[in-house]
Amino acid sequence: MMEQHTERARHLMNLRHWPEAAQHLRLGLAAQPDDASLHSLLAICLARVDDLAHARGEADLGIAGEPASAFAHWVRAHVLLQALDIPRAEISAREALRLEPDDADHHHALAACLMHREENSAALEQVDRGLAEDPEHTGLNDLRGHLLTTLGRRQEAEEHIERALQRDPDDADFQANQGWARLHAGDAPTAAANFSEALRLDPDNDFARRGLVEALKAHYILYRIVLGIAFRMARIEPPAR
Repeated sequence: MMEQHTERARHLMNLRHWPEAAQHLRLGLAAQPDDASLHSLLAICLARVDDLAHARGEADLGIAGEPASAFAHWVRAHVLLQALDIPRAEISAREALRLEPDDADHHHALAACLMHREENSAALEQVDRGLAEDPEHTGLNDLRGHLLTTLGRRQEAEEHIERALQRDPDDADFQANQGWARLHAGDAPTAAANFSEALRLDPDNDFARRGLVEALKAHYILYRIVLGIAFRMARIEPPAR
């Protein structure tokens, strides 16, 4: 019975049905309360619905049950990153990477910690190490585009994001990253289109929502400047012939 609940929970997690998955994991834990992997999976589900206090507790139980599990440490890093507890998240990410140095997810977690600390060059190096393990890792490719843009390497960012979008045009984060790259390049209308597409794909994408606000503000300011010039020009009468 516990295996059925676990399989059902994993299936629901793949569908991003987090509350339903959490319910099945709790049923599994009722039958097997010491199963560390179930605690770790439940931590992911709870973090996805912003129940971070309980997510942290479940992540800690996962590590207590399997202290040598790289997955358990990665889950804790994921939860702590979402809670913006960056110092503790980095400790967990580094431990996951020590236990399984070839896992791209662990490189992604550590790179995200470094980015939050604004160590962007170090974060990019970590991203590239992860991409050497898995060149198509969505999170790492997304982070690479964002970091290149932040570091002012706009041409590289555009080329990288364009390649990523060719592989996966329905990825909301790639669309949002392209929007930010174009906004940095001064192309507010095209950026707004990218952010709008990202929000169509993922209505809860806060990164895209903030970008759309900035793009619309930039476009409006430019429009006001152009309109003001037009009005001033209209007030200048042509010289008499």
